[in-house]
Amino acid sequence: MKYKLRYNLDMWVNHDTKELMVIPGGHLQYLTLTKTTLPDFRQRIPPEALPRTFQDAISITREFGIDYLWIDSLCIIQDDPYDWAREASSMAGVYGNSALNLAASGAPNGSFGCFFERQPIYRYQIETEMNSEVLLWDIVPRLMYERSLARMPLFKRGWALQERILPRRTLHFTSTEIFWECHQKTACETFPEGFPAAISYRRYGCSYLRKGLLTKSMWTSLVELYSECHLSKSSDKLVAISGLARNIQLQTKEQYVAGLWREDLEQQLCWEVSVEHFTTTDPPYRAPSWSWASVDSQIIFPDMESYGQGCSNIRILQVHITPSGPDPLGDVKSGVLRLSCEILLRVTVKILDDGFYIVVNGKEIEAQMGLDRQDINWTSYDHSVEPIARFFEFYALPISGYNSRYGIIGLFLEPTEQNGVFRRAGAFRITGELHPRYFEEYTKDTICHAKKEEYYRIRKDKFGREHRIITII
Repeated sequence: MKYKLRYNLDMWVNHDTKELMVIPGGHLQYLTLTKTTLPDFRQRIPPEALPRTFQDAISITREFGIDYLWIDSLCIIQDDPYDWAREASSMAGVYGNSALNLAASGAPNGSFGCFFERQPIYRYQIETEMNSEVLLWDIVPRLMYERSLARMPLFKRGWALQERILPRRTLHFTSTEIFWECHQKTACETFPEGFPAAISYRRYGCSYLRKGLLTKSMWTSLVELYSECHLSKSSDKLVAISGLARNIQLQTKEQYVAGLWREDLEQQLCWEVSVEHFTTTDPPYRAPSWSWASVDSQIIFPDMESYGQGCSNIRILQVHITPSGPDPLGDVKSGVLRLSCEILLRVTVKILDDGFYIVVNGKEIEAQMGLDRQDINWTSYDHSVEPIARFFEFYALPISGYNSRYGIIGLFLEPTEQNGVFRRAGAFRITGELHPRYFEEYTKDTICHAKKEEYYRIRKDKFGREHRIITII
């Protein structure tokens, strides 16, 4: 693979041509490649002007006998949008084809370096006797993997997710010990022969973070984890995960649409904003409202099989994405989703501090729900009850489970100035033994049904069945 500019360590040492990558921890102002510094960089990059993490990476690379070191901020022209967009789109190849990835996982920012003052590592063991057999046991902290690696500062950064998963080999420098990850094993100083399988890998260490083949089945879990991370520039939301998307697309040849996959898009539309991690920040436009990339909050994907597998109430007719730049998997300028639906309902949403209710024709149904943004204004409020109730007026679009005797899951939509064109406002779930039945019973009264002129189009098929079409932007 050819690179436009690489940090050539021949300035200090000559070795066989290989390449390493480095991921610094955190955001810090330091010398970078710009249009102004490019001529000087072509002659020499002064190591004394680099942050400590980069200097440590240079020393490590030289120690390994490798010629080239890739550091994003020194290899991509930071004030050239075209160069940045072009190089950002190639990250799947850059990181995926590196000889080794160096991760300053324990560093809050680039000034900390890769090596830390730390307590000596001791391997504690106990000996027991059982049925005349002597057994030797290792004593390690509970959730050692999570505490010593997965909770390190680097993994709070959005860019670091794909930078960890794509490389075949990663050497993590943490504040407790050094970890090694590759397709064959995970090891550390405490367990140099391999991390014991008996140690529980929980939330931060689940299987989709281990080195190995990246598959589409991991996508929703990766997006959930990614949504918890911080981006210095919120506009990087789609770009910083595009390397993972490109890797999957090369395998499946499926169409990627603003963070989701066209082939099973009906099953992915009902992502939810986590109530525990709801942000008050309303980002500028970077994705259509039906994409999780349109929000900065932590999101989750519900288990759609719980709402009647195969009981879909919509059919995607058309998806069109307009990229902002040359990379179709990167920034998005606009996106349009057109679908046909069985029913679209005008409802009132009542939110109390201790519960959520969908009001249909004056009747309340308890539900689980989440609104996507903080700037959604309530239409009224009621001071006569404690706590104060807030009311919202939405259109409810059942996505799955309606008329199936299962739970119902769907979206809340807001109208735009154009008939039949909506924006997503949130998601809802109606579960329990009776609530779905009540919802279906209450909605039989057509008073709450959207009027014909509120649809984008209504057309009949050859059997005389009506197909109600709406557009979501």
